[in-house]
Amino acid sequence: MLARGVALVEWPDRAGDEIPADALTLTLALGDDPTARLAYLSGDPDAWRDRLARSFRVRRLLDAAGLGGASRRFLQGDASSRSYERIRARDKPAVLMNWPEPPRGALLPDGRTYAEVAHIQTSLAAFLAVAETLRARGFVAPGFLAGDREARLLLLTDLGAEGIVAGGAPIAARYLASAEVLADLHGEDLPDTVDAGDLFGDGSPVVHSLPAYDRAALEIELSLNPQWWVPHVTGRPADPDWIGEFRVLCDPLLAALGRAETSWTLRDVHSPNLIWQPGETGRRRVGFVDVQDAMIGPAAYDLASLVFARASMCPRRSRTISSPPISPRGGRRIRTSTRAPSSTPSGSRPPSATSRSSAALPGSPAATASRPIWPMCRASGATSTGR
Repeated sequence: MLARGVALVEWPDRAGDEIPADALTLTLALGDDPTARLAYLSGDPDAWRDRLARSFRVRRLLDAAGLGGASRRFLQGDASSRSYERIRARDKPAVLMNWPEPPRGALLPDGRTYAEVAHIQTSLAAFLAVAETLRARGFVAPGFLAGDREARLLLLTDLGAEGIVAGGAPIAARYLASAEVLADLHGEDLPDTVDAGDLFGDGSPVVHSLPAYDRAALEIELSLNPQWWVPHVTGRPADPDWIGEFRVLCDPLLAALGRAETSWTLRDVHSPNLIWQPGETGRRRVGFVDVQDAMIGPAAYDLASLVFARASMCPRRSRTISSPPISPRGGRRIRTSTRAPSSTPSGSRPPSATSRSSAALPGSPAATASRPIWPMCRASGATSTGR
């Protein structure tokens, strides 16, 4: 929103070309009354018309939700077209999701975009349907408070700001709790299509069908490794022969994933998207955000994402977290089972997890296939999948 690009400049008339051409200039002048000031806004109408109109739309939404006069603070977002604000008005904390329609993106040879092949979601329905379903099953996800469907604005419950990482290092107990909550999730009998009801009150229900995490989506996600990670590490493009070898090595792993047990795969399970819930127990210990890209895919994927992208750090800075084994529990979406689960080991967690999660242990096909996806570390050591 507007607050992200504000700069106070002394003697701006001397800045010359240093001020961007699309800047919005606020000029204050003396009024007729010595205590009065006149404010003038000037700038490129094409650059600011939509942004200003959107800002007023946000204010109208807050007013309608009983949050008129609320303070608005920029909240760190992600690499998508979404931006967030933390809203504070008396005892009503909330988060505003501002999600302008993203551009379609560059076309691939088959006429689709990366987002279309990878099933990156751009609809409010995708986010709301997944989040509301999680909440209905006793998990923690942002709840719908109000929204402007046409402007693509959502006012959501605030899950807090306490993470599962401290000082750049994983908090072991919270990572283990996150794994247990994922196991509970993957043991649920969840639908392929969700009808979240008439949330906006406009007579049009919020309906979303989760896509399958098919081979094409997995392949294009894996292609990020030679496309971005290798040049980042080596300083030069990946060698074509190496790319060919990489694809050959991935083929049997992708084939194994095609036979894997499936469930809802939240897909972006890493520390920035997991919010610790102090004082909660069971599946309510961890809150999920950024859930709109959930798919029907390998149940082990989320656990592998949590493990191999732990603390969103490069491997040289991450730590090993060990724990007692988690006992398995089945669910409707188990389509392939290679062997029956063993009995619960003495002293381990009672049966409330799913055998699907155990497939992501290091060395398993699911874990190995997921490894090339995650290491996209910036120089600072933080990772991002670009969603």
